[in-house]
Amino acid sequence: MAREIEAADDEPAIGAGSRRLRGEELSLLKGHLFGQTTTTTMLGEERVSLWTASLEASFRDDMYASGHRWRVLLLTGMQPVFVGLAAVDPCLTMEVVITSVLMLLLLANELRLHQLRDTRRKRRLSELMIALVFPMWGVASIGAALWVVDESSPTWDGSECTLERLSLETVANWNTVAAPSCLFIPLTVTSMTVSSWVYGCVCAGGLLPALVAYLIVGLSLPSETATGTPLSRDGTLILGVVSIVGCWVAGTFIGCSCVGLQRSAAIHSAERRIEQMKAMAEKATKETEEGQDKQQGSTQDTQQGEQQGKQQGKQQGKQQGKQQKLRSSFS
Repeated sequence: MAREIEAADDEPAIGAGSRRLRGEELSLLKGHLFGQTTTTTMLGEERVSLWTASLEASFRDDMYASGHRWRVLLLTGMQPVFVGLAAVDPCLTMEVVITSVLMLLLLANELRLHQLRDTRRKRRLSELMIALVFPMWGVASIGAALWVVDESSPTWDGSECTLERLSLETVANWNTVAAPSCLFIPLTVTSMTVSSWVYGCVCAGGLLPALVAYLIVGLSLPSETATGTPLSRDGTLILGVVSIVGCWVAGTFIGCSCVGLQRSAAIHSAERRIEQMKAMAEKATKETEEGQDKQQGSTQDTQQGEQQGKQQGKQQGKQQGKQQKLRSSFS
């Protein structure tokens, strides 16, 4: 039986036999792909667990806390980028407003939770916020896309957004921002060591609705202008979808790899501690055996001394008896 430290949290340990998907950290789903290593070793005749549930929970808390500044910087830095995009292309007003509201909600939640002292509670509340906000953003994005297709989408300057204008300008402008955003979103989420169910909510509520909204608008675009000039609608759509999905997958892989490498380093550190414990145990065993050998040697020496003393006493007694017999015969 493996000797494990009693878990102080209900987070699942690596290698647990009955793990539920909703409690599994995302980077653990692919095992060695993201740097997971062995989590047990032998200490004498016992198998010792290097990575218990409490250690995994503490590791995830530390990863979440260390990424606070990055999340605040990303959310504050992306805001002016989207505002500038709406200033350049008023047809993106609605999408920029929806995305800005999402980022402001996440930023306010991040700053509010940072005041709490309990890191584990902060991480769980942050996961809950992400799981709630992204589906809301996805539904709003699809609604905005339907509004755009109807050519009734409001703009900040009051200009009209026709499908021809969308095809000539807006789609290309949106592609320049959508792909980098789809890189940073999963990278940030996975580096928070979120559970797989939270990442599923982000994909189902963020990535899929974004693709649906993109295709709703793209497939409604005309193939040629009013003057008969052909438009490369299909090529633009394919490039946009491939870039969005590719950047999303890349961001997920990079984030999970970073978490996996950090976890492997922590497990190797625990393994080194176990090796030190092994060395100390072997040294103590060796000293104990040497002490027992010395004790046995001293016992044997004592027994040999007693036997020699008895033999010498017998010999001396025999000699004294012979001398007394000789004396008595002469007398």
